Amino acid sequence: MFGERIERFDDAAQAESVLHLDLELPCDFQRADGGRWHTERLAEPDFESAGRVFLVTSRDRDDSFNFEAAVVEGNVAVFVSLNSRENDRALLDQLLAIAVAKAKAADLGS
Repeated sequence: MFGERIERFDDAAQAESVLHLDLELPCDFQRADGGRWHTERLAEPDFESAGRVFLVTSRDRDDSFNFEAAVVEGNVAVFVSLNSRENDRALLDQLLAIAVAKAKAADLGS
């Protein structure tokens, strides 16, 4: 499953703030339903723009990979999520590149 969200901010500093979440990673957590999860920060995406990538994996299943990524270009942030049964960072990078290119082509910045 793939999801995308684009947000425009008043200025580049506000947009870039979404990349600097105050998280202590890696970390493990348990949901109210008992599901156990692990979150880690991966290498930044390979763009001229700033970005971040998190990977959330199930501690109870070996086929649950949830990527959360963000790239900031000027005052626009592109967020994507990829949920997969395989650890496919290459697919995430490919889809993220398409999403960023389409956002740039739409000239959403101000």
